[in-house]
Amino acid sequence: MKLSWYLAIKYLFPTGRKISFLSAVSIFGVALGVVVLFAVSSVMDGFQGEICSKIIATQGQIRVDSEGVIRNSEAIRRALLEDPSVAQASPYAMGVLMLQFGNKSAFPFAKGMEVATECEVVPLKDFISEGALEALDDFSMVISSGLADRLGIRIGDSVEVYSPLMLQDLRSDELLLPRSFDIAAIYNSGWNQVDANSILLTMGAMGELFAMGAGDAHGLALKLCNGADLSKVVVRLRKNFPDLRICGWQEMNGDFLFILKLEKTMMMFVLLFILLIASFSIASSLMISVVKKRREIGLLRALGAAKRDISLIFFFEGAIIGVVGSVLGLIFGYVALILRNNILTILAKLVGINDFLLKFYDFARLPVKYSASNIATIVAFTMLICCLAGLIPALAVAKINPSHALRNE
Repeated sequence: MKLSWYLAIKYLFPTGRKISFLSAVSIFGVALGVVVLFAVSSVMDGFQGEICSKIIATQGQIRVDSEGVIRNSEAIRRALLEDPSVAQASPYAMGVLMLQFGNKSAFPFAKGMEVATECEVVPLKDFISEGALEALDDFSMVISSGLADRLGIRIGDSVEVYSPLMLQDLRSDELLLPRSFDIAAIYNSGWNQVDANSILLTMGAMGELFAMGAGDAHGLALKLCNGADLSKVVVRLRKNFPDLRICGWQEMNGDFLFILKLEKTMMMFVLLFILLIASFSIASSLMISVVKKRREIGLLRALGAAKRDISLIFFFEGAIIGVVGSVLGLIFGYVALILRNNILTILAKLVGINDFLLKFYDFARLPVKYSASNIATIVAFTMLICCLAGLIPALAVAKINPSHALRNE
């Protein structure tokens, strides 16, 4: 076994320039495949992790709602807080409004909230980029950064808001008067899906716009204690509150998370063909080595070396290429991920598109997440493919007749 390893290394790094070049090409091909797989898997995990954190930060960990309006939201909130795993609960109301500023209009998604409890459920204060959240009252609103930029709205401006219920007054031939709100703050959550077209109001203001009474809400957002098991808490709350719909953030966004996982799986599957192509290079270089070393192989066989030991030489050679290629690929991939944002900046300048990540992927920067399981999987597949590539010339070596090899030389 030790002899096989020694000869494998010797054959892999011979003095002949032609064979060493082919070996270098094989190692480079494996390293390139590992770089692509490592970079793509890390970026996809980063995207998924960033999206999950944004979902929790904007929606909360658990949502509680019903078929219609919850009339006794405060009583339900107190009952929910009796659960030892629930740290805080905040009522909310949602709807679409028409917002007009000057001669510009938009239809933002509005969320009504109680500021004190909402800040304990989601990090709302961290999202404020201009103004102060404390200035929010029943006569003001907090507007998202994307919507503010699109309409040219700044702190202190006044906007007019129309609600869908105002259409009833219009049908009754009554004068349609909008509700005026001042801009108290501008927020930026870092997730373009939220920042592009949304506003925040108090529960009192939303109640007036949607004809909701005091204590009414469309639902409640929950924050769990640290270490609480989300799935177990959801099951327990569903048992204690059978008349309410209770969903965890993963269940609410299940289709979206499934698409992300499927996209990563398909990309990894497609990129595996890079390693398969590299395996052909490995098999070709080792077959050339078999042809070039026929005399040495015949001599070893004549001296009593077993077929298995000689075959293992080329099998181990493929394994060594896999090891070296994997190490180099992980190093180069890690360096590429460190420089990822600089690379994207250069590409953006070349193609003339600025902030394309924000425009198409809802993020201002390219996220990345390193996973030990991904690295182990990539290395395992690489070693498997390289060993299988080395198995082909190993089987060819086993069929060489020593007398024929020496006589032909």
